[in-house]
Amino acid sequence: MNDAEIARLRDAGDVGHLAELLKSSDAELRWRVVAALGEIGGADVTPTLIGALDDPESEVRWRAVVALRDSGDPAVIESVSLKLGDEDDDVRWQAVEALRRLGTTAVTVHLCRGLEDPNGHIRWTAAKALGELGDVRAVPALVEVMKSDGNHHVQWAAAGALRSMGIPSAIEEVERFEKSR
Repeated sequence: MNDAEIARLRDAGDVGHLAELLKSSDAELRWRVVAALGEIGGADVTPTLIGALDDPESEVRWRAVVALRDSGDPAVIESVSLKLGDEDDDVRWQAVEALRRLGTTAVTVHLCRGLEDPNGHIRWTAAKALGELGDVRAVPALVEVMKSDGNHHVQWAAAGALRSMGIPSAIEEVERFEKSR
């Protein structure tokens, strides 16, 4: 199926036909279909996109995460958060970005899990996102990362997140950390 045919189905809002195409063995087709479904958006598309989170190809999974992120629907938080355990770095990073952009304190506990990721860029992104949210429940995890993460970029991102929260006890921790450097 070519791009014009997918665009025709997208423009017609033919979610059923697009969902059937996700059964294809062609990973590139599945990726393009997920992108089209994301452009359609809406509650009718969400279950299909959530199903695509389990696709065997990482490119399809991260595209599904992006589409769910772009939906702005807080109802997808739990499904997206499961991708924090994905085997692929790009999928996990997109999951952290999606949670950040969904921007409610309901994502705090999941972003704190992102602070434990083996990939430093993902931990850095999670720390920055937690600083943006400003949820005090993240303070203990951010303090721990600031003090003990093996990546100094992640440590400084955690320090910046704590400072941006404006909580006096967190700022004291940051000042102690800064003096120790």
